[in-house]
This record gives sequence, C-alpha cells and structure tokens, in this order.
Amino acid sequence: MEQQLSSILIDNESDNLNLLNEYIETYCDDYIKVIGTSTKFEDAVRLINQKKPDLLFLDIELDQGTGFDLLLKIDPYDYVVIFVSAHDEYILESFKYNTASFLMKPINIEDLKFACSKVFKQIKAKRFTNLEQIKSLISSINVNDHSREGVIGIMTIPGVYSTKFIRTETIEYCRADGRYTEFYLTDGTTLVSCKNIGDYEKLLPSNVFFRIHKTYIVNLNTITEIDKKQGHVCKLKNGQSLPISKRKYLELVKFLNMN
Repeated sequence: MEQQLSSILIDNESDNLNLLNEYIETYCDDYIKVIGTSTKFEDAVRLINQKKPDLLFLDIELDQGTGFDLLLKIDPYDYVVIFVSAHDEYILESFKYNTASFLMKPINIEDLKFACSKVFKQIKAKRFTNLEQIKSLISSINVNDHSREGVIGIMTIPGVYSTKFIRTETIEYCRADGRYTEFYLTDGTTLVSCKNIGDYEKLLPSNVFFRIHKTYIVNLNTITEIDKKQGHVCKLKNGQSLPISKRKYLELVKFLNMN
C-alpha cells in the first residue's frame, strides 16, 4: 500500500467529527491517515501549524469564526482542503481557497470515497512530477563546482499551491515581504515562497549570496557597482538598484576585501 496522506479533521460538533473519523477509517484507510482532530478554532490552528498535514477536512461554521478565517490564520504551506458543511451557500466561496472537494452533510459515503481517492491521486501525481524535476535538475548540475563564479545548486520555493525547484544561479536577489519571500530571477520572473527571508539566508550559499539589508539578499555575481554617493546602493546587471544598510555595508566591505 502506498503511503497515506496525513489529515486533520476540524468540526465544531464532536458527533460529526467522530462520525467523519469513523467513515475515513472504515472506507478511506487506503488513502487517508487521520493524525489529529479538533472542535475548537484556536486549537485547530495550533494543531495544523504543528503537524502540517497534507489534507484538511474542514467544517465552515466553527466556534470562533469560519473555516475560511482559519485558513487565513494558519502558517502558509502546501496543503489541500475538503470542506464539509451543511450549508451549500458556501460552495462558491470555498473554491477561492485550495479546495479539492466540498462534501455536504450528512456525508454520503460514496462521495467521501470519491473525494479521498481523487485528492490522493492528485497529490501523489504532483509529488511524482516534483521528484522528476529534481532528478532532471540534479542531472544537469556540476555538483563539484563551488567557486563564487560558478556555484550551482537547487533551491525549493514552497508556495501556497505548489513547490517550485530552481537553480540558485538563476536568483538575482530575494526580497522580504512580511513572512513571505519574493525571488527575482534572471529570466525576469518572480516567485513567492511561504518561507521567510531569514530561512533563505541560512539556506543559500554564503559565498555567493549576501544579506545586504533586512529586506534583501543579493547574488554577488549580479552586482556591477556599489554607489556610495547615494547612501550605499548596489546596482545590478539588470539595472535594478538595491539599498545596503550601514551595518551590512561594513560587513560587505570586509567580506569582499574592499578598501
């Protein structure tokens, strides 16, 4: 049997929660493993942030808000949702989120089995595609090249709906946007990661990428000039100018052996 998807069930009524749990264990055990349940909004947020399941079974009307409110409070990561509700007026709104299915109460067992099978196949297919992308990238990389001019590696960019894989050499700079990080690439595209910029400061190779400001990490290979007249600004090959904080400027001078 293939590895099951981890799941957390959230419903403000314990009887409904127990019945759904029983149905999943009885009819969907090949696809889904329940790793937690909750009837309380705040407890559910903590549980999801701690365990980060693949799949959420989520009631819409909760004790301290709605299921939509809950999704806005949890830490961003890759997951999918199956909404479970007695109120069909929420169906259209539910598909503004990462929704795999919408099940009406009382739950029809065949509908539940179909929804679980569908989401299982979708997530497995996505993971297989991502794995093939990694293999393709690895096969094209010279892993023994660690010079500043030629360092190459793979960086994962987890978004809300998918995870991208990029070569670090294609990153011009990163920009913090709250708890998210924007990646600006050499081909002009921009990717948004669910991780904060502090995580990437640790992950990116330190001999190539430098934190020049609380908001920016720059690829040193893309810098063409450091302009001290404008209050310490680095200019990139693409014409972009990025600020350097006073403290980081001193660290950069030392790092690059600038006089």
